[in-house]
This record gives sequence, structure tokens and C-alpha cells, in this order.
Amino acid sequence: MLQLIWEEKSNKEIADELFLGVRSVEKIRQDMKEKMGVKSTVGLLKYAINQRIIGVNSKRTDLIR
Repeated sequence: MLQLIWEEKSNKEIADELFLGVRSVEKIRQDMKEKMGVKSTVGLLKYAINQRIIGVNSKRTDLIR
């Protein structure tokens, strides 16, 4: 799911891709933030990059530079 967030997919797009409801995606995102000890979606992405869960060479890295 973190990769899909990195790809800037909406909760609806993530839900469709994972065959879940939108509310389930929202709950999973909130649970991940609590478990990883971060306050925002940006915090989730920073954590995922630092832990090498997602690669920085994935989509949209041109905006980071």
C-alpha cells in the first residue's frame, strides 16, 4: 500500500486495486501511522524510504530534487 501512496493514488484508486473498501484503506493508513509512530502520510513515506520499503527511484522522484 505504501508504494501506491508513493504513486499518488487516491484512497479510491488504492481500494479498487486492492479489492477493498475506501474506509478499509483509510483505516489501514491510520493503523500504519500509529504503528510507525508518525503523524502524517508524508511521515509514512519518509519511514518507507528510510527503511527501503519503497525505492526513491519510483514514480515522481523528479519533483523531489
